[in-house]
Amino acid sequence: MRGMDKSDLAYRAYVTVVFGLFGFFVALGAVDEAPIGEGTIQWLTGHGSQWIGLGIATVVAAALRSGANGGPLTIDDVDAHHLLLSPLSRHDVLDRPVRKLFLTAAGAAGVLGAAAGELAARRMPGTKTEWVFGAALTGAVVGVLVVGCALIISGYRKRGPVVTSVWMAIIGWSVADVWFNIDTSPLSFLGRIALWPLVGSPVQLLVILAVIAVAVVGFRAVSGVSVERILRRAVLIRQIRFALSQQDLRSLILLRRQLAFEAPRRRPILSLSLRRVAPRFPVFVRDLRSYLRWPTRRITRVTGLSVAAGLSVAGLWHGTTVLIGAAGVLMYLISLEVVEPYGQEVDHPTVMETMPLETGRILVEHLIGGAVAMIPIWLVATGAAFAASRSVDLLASMLGAVVPAAMVSVGAGALSIQRVGSNETAMAVPPELAGPQVLYKLLWPPALATMGIVPVLVGRQALRAGNPVVSPTINAGIFVVILGGLVFGWIRFRDSMFEAAAAGQQEKKR
Repeated sequence: MRGMDKSDLAYRAYVTVVFGLFGFFVALGAVDEAPIGEGTIQWLTGHGSQWIGLGIATVVAAALRSGANGGPLTIDDVDAHHLLLSPLSRHDVLDRPVRKLFLTAAGAAGVLGAAAGELAARRMPGTKTEWVFGAALTGAVVGVLVVGCALIISGYRKRGPVVTSVWMAIIGWSVADVWFNIDTSPLSFLGRIALWPLVGSPVQLLVILAVIAVAVVGFRAVSGVSVERILRRAVLIRQIRFALSQQDLRSLILLRRQLAFEAPRRRPILSLSLRRVAPRFPVFVRDLRSYLRWPTRRITRVTGLSVAAGLSVAGLWHGTTVLIGAAGVLMYLISLEVVEPYGQEVDHPTVMETMPLETGRILVEHLIGGAVAMIPIWLVATGAAFAASRSVDLLASMLGAVVPAAMVSVGAGALSIQRVGSNETAMAVPPELAGPQVLYKLLWPPALATMGIVPVLVGRQALRAGNPVVSPTINAGIFVVILGGLVFGWIRFRDSMFEAAAAGQQEKKR
C-alpha cells in the first residue's frame, strides 16, 4: 500500500511539473522581449516596493483570518482523533505536519517568485540572476511569514475584534507607505527585496530575521491550537477534496464558505421596500436581496479581487500581455461570487420546476441581474487601473469594455456551476471523449472570462498604431457581447435541446 501511495504521489508531482513548465514557457512566449519605458522603471523604483508591500499585507491579512478560523494546519480526521486520544502533547504530535507546512509554503512561494523573476528579467534592466534571486527569496519569506502569522493566531486562539484590529493595522501601515511614498513597513522592505536589481541592498535582508522570529513564535504556538477546530477543518477538507475529484465546483464553493465561517447577513445592508416591484420583476428582486445580504468578508474579497484585476489590466496596458490571463482568472473568480443567486436556483431544481416561468428564462434573468451587478465591480477595477497607470486612454478603453466584460464573466461563472438534475447526461459521451470533455469544462469558463479583457487589448494595439482607442474597443466589445449572448442563449434553451435529443434517441430505439 505504501508503494502505491508513493507511486501515486510521484505521478501527481510529475503531472504537476509537466503542466507547470508548459504554462510557464507559454507565459514566457507571451511576454514582450522589448524593455519597458524609462517612465515605468522610474515608477517602479520610486513606488514599486510600497505597492508590493501592500499586496503582501493583503496576503498576511488573509492568513490571519485563516488562523482565526482554525487554519492553516490541515490533517486527516483520523489523525485529529488520534491527537485527541494521544497521551503526547499537541506540539509533539503536530511537530512533523507543521514543519512540512512551513517547507511546502516556502518552496511553493519561492518557485512562484522565481517564475515571476524570470518574467520580469525579460523586460527589466538587471541580470536574470538578480531578478530570480530577489523574487524567489521574497516568495519564500512571504510563504514562511504567512504560515507563521496564521499559526500564531490559531495557537493563541485570537478571534473577532483582535484579529480584525491586527490585519487592519498591517494593511493601514502599508497603505500609509503607499500614500506618503516612504518605506517604513517591514513588508515594504520585502517589496524592495523583490525589486533587488532596482532598489535592493544587503541591509534590507535584516527583515528576514523578523520573519524568522515570527515563524519561531508560530511554531511554538502550535501547542495551543484548538483540536476541535482542527477536526472540523479536517472533515471539511476531506469533503473539499472529494468535491474536487468530482469537479463539483458548486459544492466546493459552499464548503469553502463553511470552512471560513462565512454566512449571509441576518439583516440586509440596506432596507428597501420592494413590494411593488417584486410581482413584476421577482427574479431581479431576488438577486438584489441576495447581494444586500453579502457578508463583510465576501464584499472585502470581491473588492480585493477587482482591484487586483484592475492592476493586472494596467500591467497589460503597459506591455505585459501575459497579464490578460491573470485579469481573466480574477474576473472569473469574482463571477463565482456574483452568480450566487443562480447557484441557489440550481441547487433546488424541483422548486424551480414548480414556478410558472420556464426554467431557462428564470436562469437567464438571474444572469442578467448578475451582469448588472458586475458593472460596479468592473468600475472598481477601472479605478484601480487608472490609479496605477494614470492613462486616460486606458480609462476610456475599460469603460468601453464594461458591458462585454460583465456579460462573459457572469456567463463563465454560470457554466462552471454543476447543474443538479440536468438533462445533460442524457447525451451519451464516448469514453474516448470523457477526458477532453472534463478538460474543456475546466478551461473554457476562465477562457471565456478572459475574452472580456480582449477589447482593452485591442485598444492598446490601436494606441500603439497611433489610432483612437474608443472605436476599436467598441468594435471588439460588440464581438464579445455576441459571444456572451450565445452563452446566455445556450443556458436559456439547453434543457429544451437535451430533452429533444433524448426524445429523438427514444424514437430511434423504438
